[in-house]
Amino acid sequence: MPWMPEVTIALEVALGKGLEAAHTIHTAVTGDSR
Repeated sequence: MPWMPEVTIALEVALGKGLEAAHTIHTAVTGDSR
């Protein structure tokens, strides 16, 4: 199965959203605004 750029972009977007969510949760839990 050939690797498609659309898949890479989708994964990068999903990963970015996950990191953003994790940062938001971390900030909310710890009160650390860094």
